[in-house]
Amino acid sequence: MAVDSTLAAALQRDSTAATAVPASAGRWAAQGRAVEAVSPFATAAGGTAEAARVAALFDGPIVRDRVVVPGRVRGVTKRCIRLEASGLDYPPEGALVIVLGAAEQENGTTVLTVIRKLA
Repeated sequence: MAVDSTLAAALQRDSTAATAVPASAGRWAAQGRAVEAVSPFATAAGGTAEAARVAALFDGPIVRDRVVVPGRVRGVTKRCIRLEASGLDYPPEGALVIVLGAAEQENGTTVLTVIRKLA
């Protein structure tokens, strides 16, 4: 099977790395962790914007939550989603969270383990 030459050249091109440091990095240095996210952006500007978004998410303390959601939820692990939850001090519009794990339960719910910025 032949591959389009433009696509082949794009796939063989070296990747570009973008780095962003949260503003509070020095304040949390003793407890901080390095975060690396790989995203398929076509331009360096797109990658830089994504790096800034991830840095903003991790700017300040974060908290790990376990949230029970209705239904069987698949394909959300290692993704950033907006989650609405009551009883966890989430804002009314929901909070941006990163899903660390999803465990489907026999009762038709899913337990999501997430991290989010502490409000």
